[in-house]
Amino acid sequence: MDVAINALWALAILGPTSVGAWWSARSGLRRGRDTDALPTAFLLAWVWTTWGMLVLGNLGMIGRPGVSAWSLAGLAVGGACRIRWGRGPEPDRGDRPQDALGFEVAAAIGVGLWVVISLATRSWIYPVKVVSDGPIYHLYFAARWWKEGALSLVPIPFGESAAPYFPHVGELMMTWLFTAAGGDALAKLAQVPFWFVSFGVAVLTARELGARRSSAILAASVFATSTPSLLFTFEPNVDTIFVAGYMLAVYFFVRAIRDSTGSGRIELALGAVAAGAAWGTKPTGIVFVPVLLAFVAIAWIRKSGGLRKAGAGLAVLALGPLAMEGYWQARNLFWTGNPLYPLRLEVGGRVIAWGWYGPDAMPTSPYYLPFNDFAALGDILLASVDPRLAPIWAAALILGVLGVGPKEGRSARRWITLACLANLALFWIAIPYRTQQRFLFHALALGAVPIAALLDRSRWLRIAAAGLIVLHLATPQGWPWSDIPWDLSPIVPNRSPAPAGPLIDLAGFSGPNALWSAWQAGVILGCLGVGFLVTGASWTTRAGRLRTAAAVGLTLACVAGTAVSILPDRSRAVLLEFPAFPDYFAAWIRVDGLTRARPARIAYSGTNLAIYWMGRDYRNDVRAIAVDEHRDWALHDHHRAALGSGQPDPWPDTRPNWDRMRPNREAWLANLEAAGIDYVVVARANPSEGRFNAADAEGFPIERQWAESLPDRFAPVYGVEEGDPLIKVYQLRRSR
Repeated sequence: MDVAINALWALAILGPTSVGAWWSARSGLRRGRDTDALPTAFLLAWVWTTWGMLVLGNLGMIGRPGVSAWSLAGLAVGGACRIRWGRGPEPDRGDRPQDALGFEVAAAIGVGLWVVISLATRSWIYPVKVVSDGPIYHLYFAARWWKEGALSLVPIPFGESAAPYFPHVGELMMTWLFTAAGGDALAKLAQVPFWFVSFGVAVLTARELGARRSSAILAASVFATSTPSLLFTFEPNVDTIFVAGYMLAVYFFVRAIRDSTGSGRIELALGAVAAGAAWGTKPTGIVFVPVLLAFVAIAWIRKSGGLRKAGAGLAVLALGPLAMEGYWQARNLFWTGNPLYPLRLEVGGRVIAWGWYGPDAMPTSPYYLPFNDFAALGDILLASVDPRLAPIWAAALILGVLGVGPKEGRSARRWITLACLANLALFWIAIPYRTQQRFLFHALALGAVPIAALLDRSRWLRIAAAGLIVLHLATPQGWPWSDIPWDLSPIVPNRSPAPAGPLIDLAGFSGPNALWSAWQAGVILGCLGVGFLVTGASWTTRAGRLRTAAAVGLTLACVAGTAVSILPDRSRAVLLEFPAFPDYFAAWIRVDGLTRARPARIAYSGTNLAIYWMGRDYRNDVRAIAVDEHRDWALHDHHRAALGSGQPDPWPDTRPNWDRMRPNREAWLANLEAAGIDYVVVARANPSEGRFNAADAEGFPIERQWAESLPDRFAPVYGVEEGDPLIKVYQLRRSR
């Protein structure tokens, strides 16, 4: 019953927003019933959702009543546009010729769909894996805001200390989905729609610049199936959300610059808002998005015939991004006096903006690579694009820079190719955390445009590209080599499995996994069938609509088949509750059992995985509790106090511990009482770092020593009797 109710709520919240955005795009912004209306409607829905969470979150009204009212307001706006301006313009049937999509496109779509279904279904059924930043703060922030009904600064002293000050457009989307579904069923897949949008917009951009449909689809598949991109997309991260915003901006900007029938200012404004959406998703947006805006500003000045005539458009480029990004800088300015906090900016030795993230701190991060380690750069690029696809990338980028290809869109293709190379360079020059391939995903997306121009030269090239895409998806990256010849640096791993496992495990049909292998074979054949159906589908004919409906039905059947094949048996059903993370798994199960009948308030320290203590249904309230008398101080409050007390300025690494420098047991006990804490979780911190005031040789934070010094107040419920070397859990007896 709860599942059905949550599904109805999700439809009631997501449906009106989507319909209202579609009507606003079609009628209000006069988008024709062609593919131009879809990216416009998606962007409008994204903006409306973000603004809704900001308004409701600051009013403390995040919840189903408030969110559904906001969604209905979006429907009302779209309805008003439809009443005022009608259904919108007639479909533009004069678009470029729709070339036939051959078997190579069908095969690439089919295998790609199989990978997407396999990854998405696993992420939907199983708990969030202990990987990347998703469980550390992206999903944790969203869960906290959903439970509390308001936006707040959520400290994570044992995680990424700067994360509370990052822009949070992606986390707001997750909060919206938490509210709609009554849990994380949709939120942990929040990036999946943005992956499809990134893929679709890359296709549309290549088409806008003269590419065939088949070439554009295959070129977009080359970037969209990058192994790191796929693995990050199907976890609750925000990197793919950033790519979607960036590519939406590129698409609208290309249309604005190439518009010969009007001023192009609507497209320019949409592009600026989309650029702000990307900027407001990740702190690295401050590096990449202004460069894109600068490229567009130059092109707009040239289009307008001079700086004076371009003034209005340049104002749109300057102010438009604030629609999605401005709130976060304003918030930091209000809190700290520095819109970019905790980034520290100095010019000529003079501090322009105070913060602890300075040039000297960043090399202390485990994700840092020195600029001159070009062997690692080579490995990172090869791991991102797959060495077997690297020749396509190299040829496309060279030809794109040289301007080789169809005359239509040649100048724009060259600029996009240069932007792709510029972003690759910015990744290495301006981002100290160079081990993180996710910071170059948008550059790979830009590469779809020159790749499409390359594939347009011959169908044999398209067939070869499709074969390499299938090979990339169905085999490990090092196949067929036993010793990888391109392993340039030992720091960067170069062996990765096939994104969703082997295409067909022939040995499995005769072993104990025969049923699983049969299910998978059926799903793969079904996905290939979908590929062949959609390559001939068209909404303009009755037969095309029937083929599309059949493809949708077959896709749903493939999802169901995949779900059946990956569900664990009863003996392993506990894996549906928590990820198989051996360090904390037993403790999570124990605490979940203790709190199943009555939700609890839990204090944690020493671990950056706070979200799992909330329980699988997020019933528990989990937070870090101050260990000094400054119960409500955020890290910037401690930083401000530390500036006058002889503490290092700037701080020597990226994770300062001002909030734990003066621990006081009595203050901590009072803070626990004030927060109504029921259980205290203390995890073994890294003893080599010393920043968490480890009180014993085992590396536990001081909370363990305090809890065990007061046996009448703290009863051990896990870890002490079990001899767990990594985690201790205590039940707090309230003082009378």
